[in-house]
Order: sequence, then C-alpha cells, then structure tokens
Amino acid sequence: MAQPAELDIGRVIRDIVGVLQRNLAVFALLAAILVGVPAVLTGAAHTAFLSAGDWSRWPSMALAGLVRLVASLILQAALIYGTVTDLNGRRASVGQCLSVGLNDFLPLFAIGLLAGLAIAVGLVLLVVPGLILAVMWCVAVPAFVAERMPVMESFGRSARLTEGNRWRIFALFVVFLLASLVLGAVLGAVTAFTPFAFREIVVQPIVAVITGLVGATGAAVLYVELRRAKEGVDPARIATGFEARDGAPPPA
Repeated sequence: MAQPAELDIGRVIRDIVGVLQRNLAVFALLAAILVGVPAVLTGAAHTAFLSAGDWSRWPSMALAGLVRLVASLILQAALIYGTVTDLNGRRASVGQCLSVGLNDFLPLFAIGLLAGLAIAVGLVLLVVPGLILAVMWCVAVPAFVAERMPVMESFGRSARLTEGNRWRIFALFVVFLLASLVLGAVLGAVTAFTPFAFREIVVQPIVAVITGLVGATGAAVLYVELRRAKEGVDPARIATGFEARDGAPPPA
C-alpha cells in the first residue's frame, strides 16, 4: 500500500500567502470584527483594572477574555469556509463566511474550552505535553466545520490527520511564533513612549488582528493540505461538505 505523502511546508506557506492576497479585504474585515473588537474590549478592561487597582473589576476582564476566545474560534470556522472556497477558484463573501462561523457557535466554544484546558494543563506539566496536544489538535476546528462530526470526534480526526507530519507542523508553529514576536517587538519599539492605554487598546488589537488573520488562515490551509497529502482529497471534495450543510450557503 502506498504511503501517504509528507506535508509540503513550502506549499502550505505559499497557499497561506496566496489565499490572503486574494481575500485580504474580506478576511481582514472578519478578523477586525471577530478578533480586533474583542481585543479592544480586553485592552480596555485591563487598562481600567490596572488604573483602579480594584479586584472587583476582574469579572469584566474574564468576560472579555472569554469573548475573545469564542470570537477567534468563529473566525477560524469562517476562514476555513473562505479558504476552501478560494482554493476552488471562487470567492466567499463576508456574510457567507460569518454565517458558517456563527452557525457553529456552541460546538466551537466546546472545542476551544476543552482544548484550551487540556493544553494549559499539559504546558504546566513540563511544557512538552501541552505542545504535543497543540500540534495534534491544531486542525480540530477545521475538521469539525468541514466534516460535521461530533465535537469529541474532531479531536481524534485532527490527531489522525497530523500523524506522521507533527514535526513539520511544529516547525510551522515555530515560524508563526517567531514572526508574531518580531511583529510585537517592532510595534512595541515604535510605540514605546506612547501611553499605556494606547498600547493596550490600539497596538495590541492590531497585533491580535494580524496574528489572528494569519493563524486562522494557516489552520484552514493546513487542514486542506493534510487532507490532500494523507487522503488525496482536493478542495473540491471538501467543498461538497459545506454545500451539504443545513443552512450553509453554497459558494458563489
């Protein structure tokens, strides 16, 4: 039996860049809504908390953080639809992408919560277990959105898809982390002498939008490329799953 092809990191990066170039306006608007706005709220809550020094404000910070988590998962769901549509030579609208993300609000929250807790515990336990889980489950959200499987099965599906390519995926994680650190450092240096509130409410949300945009697109492209490498499935077949979804708009 033929062995599945290895993940082509170069192709993944080229596809991420290409998808972003072709859909920058739509994807950036979605990232601004779903990542930028929650990041502004989080920054405002953090600023108010530090200014007042009042622990009674912590619930607002926790709520802002929770909204940010859920919104980032909705963005990832929206961009898997937009990415698959793009790789089929079409373009999805903001409304179509957002509809896919919002339709899966509760399951996405469950996936994010379960994965976040498990990875956090793993990071506490000598770091390595958390990194392993993060790599194993990195396409759980795209798998759930594209294949309409139960929440718990999406974790197993992600583990199967990433098997055999986890070192390559980890390398992609490192590249993304380094790029994020460089971006944060550059913006931090440029705005070093600006007020703290400006950095929290303006600069950090900008960083969050850019990293959220690239990260969500990257997860979507990675899922498509893993399906292609391991199963010989092209984006056209993945797109049929969206067309079969109840209430999901077909690609235009």
